[in-house]
Amino acid sequence: MNRHVFLFAVCFCAAVGPSAAQDIDCDTDTSQMALNHCTYESWQEEDKKLNGVWARIQRSFTNDDYDRKRKSALLASQRAWLAYRDADCDGAVGQEWEGGSGRPMAVYTCSAELTRRRTQLLENRYLNR
Repeated sequence: MNRHVFLFAVCFCAAVGPSAAQDIDCDTDTSQMALNHCTYESWQEEDKKLNGVWARIQRSFTNDDYDRKRKSALLASQRAWLAYRDADCDGAVGQEWEGGSGRPMAVYTCSAELTRRRTQLLENRYLNR
């Protein structure tokens, strides 16, 4: 794609994209574009919850040697989990839907569900004692 066409496409999407997304009613719109958008929004909401729980967990650790080791182990675990989620949802699930207009919806649904489960697990393990 030549540079001018690319720049036009980027500017067009930036200008049109947000207003089009604002017009989508996730309760009633069943178009594939709406389903893709709404499942993305759902995933983003689950990701916000996860980040909130993560921040609360981080604040719960003290600075003693035991908690520093726990914090380090949890960070390694979280990084591995993120790699798993992305490989499973964007990789495996995405491949099942490759070429289809429902691919984004499938990937976002998977990502939202795994993120919701991870949030619950972390809450139960570290905050609900």
